[in-house]
Amino acid sequence: MTSIRILTVCAAGYAVITPAFAAPDRPACDVTIQELGEAKVNHYNALDGGDYLEPIRLRLRNKGDGTCVGAVKISRITGSPELIGPHGGKLTYTIVAENDLGRVVYDPATNIGSLIPVSIPGRATTEISPRLFVSGSQPGRAGRYAATLEASFVPAGNNLAADAAQFTVSAQVTPSVQANFVGSTNPQHAHLDLGELAPNKQGSISLQIRTSSEYQISFQSENRGNLKGPAETFIPYSMTYAGRLIDLSRTDEQQFNPADPVRPQTNFINVVVGQFQRARSGTYVDQVTITISAL
Repeated sequence: MTSIRILTVCAAGYAVITPAFAAPDRPACDVTIQELGEAKVNHYNALDGGDYLEPIRLRLRNKGDGTCVGAVKISRITGSPELIGPHGGKLTYTIVAENDLGRVVYDPATNIGSLIPVSIPGRATTEISPRLFVSGSQPGRAGRYAATLEASFVPAGNNLAADAAQFTVSAQVTPSVQANFVGSTNPQHAHLDLGELAPNKQGSISLQIRTSSEYQISFQSENRGNLKGPAETFIPYSMTYAGRLIDLSRTDEQQFNPADPVRPQTNFINVVVGQFQRARSGTYVDQVTITISAL
């Protein structure tokens, strides 16, 4: 008996279908922040007495499709709360609102400020310009004073910054001096009349100085510390400034560091006639050139 088994071999064909994936939706809020250059006071003159304002330009770009609402927060990067300059010099400053100079948006002394609200349409950019404020009449040596800050964008309803950028604020201090002889009809040129010459005869005149920092003062005597009279005769004399003896045999340079150089400081220039036996009758004169330079 023959047993027959039938084996049916079959196969099913399946069409390969690749699922279609939609492109991811663009975030409604995707903001980057960028600084647009250093905010710099180009010529800070402590003797002018005026305050200084410079814009801090920040650009925010929203790469998302929807309007992005949030705020810009400014904070300190460097350790010092002042602008730091040469020889450890410091200038205090704050950041104030663009359209309300009385509102401080960042105080580096406390490292606390108020948020700057912003609203950026989808796929658009906007710029904000808070102001660097440096008050006047702050003493400091000539040179660049600077600090590094950070501006971060914080979306509404979120405590975390979406993006941040560092920026620099600075001031270039210009050396400045004001000096005049007190009581002289010409504040730049004084005449000290000692009257009739005699050994140890004394006279004095006051010199008032304001500077932006410590200052250097030099004295140069035309006759090297002598009063020149008729027929090339000479009588020696000595000079002191602020109690310091001046070497009139050469150009003598000395430095002074007043506690508050911007406030007028008055010092005496004292002259004492030296010893002599006799002198021809006539007028005895020396001319001393005084040069003051802020450091």
